[in-house]
Amino acid sequence: MHCSRTTDGAHRTTRDQGGAGPVCDSYQMLLALLRCYIRPYRRWVAALLTVQAISSLAALTLPTINAAIIDDGIAAGDTAVIVKFGAAMLAVAGLQVACAVAAVYFSARTSTGFGRDLRGAVFDHVIGFSATETVRFGA
Repeated sequence: MHCSRTTDGAHRTTRDQGGAGPVCDSYQMLLALLRCYIRPYRRWVAALLTVQAISSLAALTLPTINAAIIDDGIAAGDTAVIVKFGAAMLAVAGLQVACAVAAVYFSARTSTGFGRDLRGAVFDHVIGFSATETVRFGA
């Protein structure tokens, strides 16, 4: 399948001749649709991946900070170390929450735009059906 734009700016996918069977063909068709319609949202996807990676790293850092609080603060009875690492833990948790909220925003924005574009393309394609095709598929 190939993705191209029509004169009115809509995306159009064309099917290659040949194929390795129905399962492989549908998989390739879905990948072609994804490549075609996700292209305008590359920056949003990149931002989503970035904030999701930061959120995951922050989540992986929290147990290490907790261990430092226990080992260096509680075991030694040093309240200043406990407060220092506690503040660092709160900052990392705040960063994690902020990144999670940003990831939800970016994913919602990307998915709604992708869905809108794909629904529009399906609508445009269905509108072009002949009367025979419309009767064949039904409502």
